[in-house]
Amino acid sequence: MDLRLSKKLKFGDRYSAEFLGEAFNIFNHMNITSANTTGYIISGTTLTFNSSFGKNTNGNSNFAYTPRQIQAGFRFFF
Repeated sequence: MDLRLSKKLKFGDRYSAEFLGEAFNIFNHMNITSANTTGYIISGTTLTFNSSFGKNTNGNSNFAYTPRQIQAGFRFFF
């Protein structure tokens, strides 16, 4: 969930200022991007269960799945 708040103030007819704050991934949820899908490991003649089966192997790995970020900004219009 992302959120943006802004407030614009006018100074006469020509000037204005805008204050803004943005937050990305507000609840800081981990976005799992891959999981281990190997259930069994075959080595030689033995078949063993992979204990890491189903566990996440990668999360928050690219720009779209980043951890919580907060930024503030100011704009002056003339």
